[in-house]
Amino acid sequence: MSGDRTNSPKKVERSSSYPETSSFPLPHAAQLPVSRRFGSKVAALASDLTIHRRQRIDGAGHDGMIALLLFDDNTVGEVVTAFERMAAATVPRPLLLDSPPRVLGSRLPRGGAKAFPQSVSCYVPGFTAVPSQAIGSLITSARAAQAHRKAGDNHVPVTLLWNAIRDMARLATSGSLPSLRRLDRDPVTAGGSTRLLMHDMLTIPLDSHAEWAVITARLQRLLPDLTQSPLKGVTCLTDHLAHVPCADQPARVPEVLADAEHGVVPSVAGSIQSAKGETHTAKLILECLERSGKKYDVHEILGLLS
Repeated sequence: MSGDRTNSPKKVERSSSYPETSSFPLPHAAQLPVSRRFGSKVAALASDLTIHRRQRIDGAGHDGMIALLLFDDNTVGEVVTAFERMAAATVPRPLLLDSPPRVLGSRLPRGGAKAFPQSVSCYVPGFTAVPSQAIGSLITSARAAQAHRKAGDNHVPVTLLWNAIRDMARLATSGSLPSLRRLDRDPVTAGGSTRLLMHDMLTIPLDSHAEWAVITARLQRLLPDLTQSPLKGVTCLTDHLAHVPCADQPARVPEVLADAEHGVVPSVAGSIQSAKGETHTAKLILECLERSGKKYDVHEILGLLS
């Protein structure tokens, strides 16, 4: 899903080392003809992008649906809401509750360009991305999750906290975390211990330096078992795991959607890179400015598909 922009992007000169569109996939790329993450419709769409060496991809997963959302500058703020309603009408609610819809873009905060929309924050009012090297990013995410929980939300807090832990794992190990629903529930296993740790992070006060040190130590002991990979070193986690005082103002909790009773599950926004390797029940790719801030990224793909 994307947006339709009326202005054609200007051609940007590329250096000889920059991979052209036709270089995907590269000649030495492995053939991956079957995917169980999507069905035939998405597979057919992905097959059209294999230009350099034609490859047919077969989707062995749920067929689902593909949609293109068209909008103008006055309706940018309605794009995500429309997507959430489409997801609610297409995907069974239990699946959405287990894996909320994802809203992803290549650029999170707004840059200096005048174009609009240019980032995820343009589509999701109030969205703030925690920098990857932010001091106290884990405890900040934990407090935000607690605020959601106190507001009566029982699913988003867990997802928010698990995504923060996933960021820790990417920095500290060479492995990757399993999906939250696949964590073992037996308390003597790493999965069960992780569930208990997350419960504590969502329920106990996070004001004490000593108590937070105990929590982060538990997390560091669990990461190697969860990712099946040894820790590279804990120094890279120092800033993320740091304890920071609670702000005077409570974390902002988004308003409950007016049509929540109709099955709409709030989406989780983030970067495309943060969702790499994940399987989603519903996914919205937002049109954002690419890194140079001179053109829209999805616009280029639409040209290929058409």
